[in-house]
Amino acid sequence: MKKLSIMLFAFAVSFATFAQKDELKATEKALKKTDYPTAKVSIDNAEALIAGADDKTKAKFYYLKGETYAGLAKTEPTIENFEIASSSFNALMEIEKGMGSSKYSDLANPTLQILISDLRTKGAESYQSKAYAEAKNELYLAYSLNENDTLLLEYAANASYLAKDLDESLNYFIQLKDMRYTGITSIYSVRNIESGERENVSTESQMTLMVKSKAYDEPKTEVTESKLPKIIKNIASIYNEKGENEKAIEAFREAREVAPNDVALI
Repeated sequence: MKKLSIMLFAFAVSFATFAQKDELKATEKALKKTDYPTAKVSIDNAEALIAGADDKTKAKFYYLKGETYAGLAKTEPTIENFEIASSSFNALMEIEKGMGSSKYSDLANPTLQILISDLRTKGAESYQSKAYAEAKNELYLAYSLNENDTLLLEYAANASYLAKDLDESLNYFIQLKDMRYTGITSIYSVRNIESGERENVSTESQMTLMVKSKAYDEPKTEVTESKLPKIIKNIASIYNEKGENEKAIEAFREAREVAPNDVALI
């Protein structure tokens, strides 16, 4: 009886493995044709079979799932499609990091960069149209895929506050504070000799080239102030709105330490 149970278990595992491979192959085939709805059916079927798979198979699954939902987001730019694509790629990178591999992460990178760009654009458009509830999700998703772009987290925090989601906004501002985010940037500009007006440029190297062209002069670099005091001030204000006065007072004290000459804080 015990041998029979082992055989049945082995058969079930073998059947699940074959089924996984069939669904993943079907997904790949559909993706090659950019037939994302068909790919979605196959990858969703594979998900029910993936729990017991090895990491290599899971990495391939999450790569294909991310590609599928990123493709769907092109024609159906819903937050759900963006979220599933983002979480799939994040899961892929986490698995391959543990494996010491980057096979599928490298393959996913071109799609990932487009996804980040699309989310950033969509988030900015939502923010400008005052659709803050949508903007906060889109901007944070873009940040979750590229955590080096901390400006996205700042915008997500502001959008969350404007959407009246105080808890989410507080969470994002605290993340910014804990990483000692300053948001300091350099602004480059030159004077157009013909018009006499100053023009901003993107980079220092571009500024140098424009001056060398002899059509511009007076290169200037300005450094913006740190946003950290304002971020801590926002944390204090949110605690105050939530009625958590002790935490608000402590946050204001922390802001004073960072910006002792801020008259508003005093």
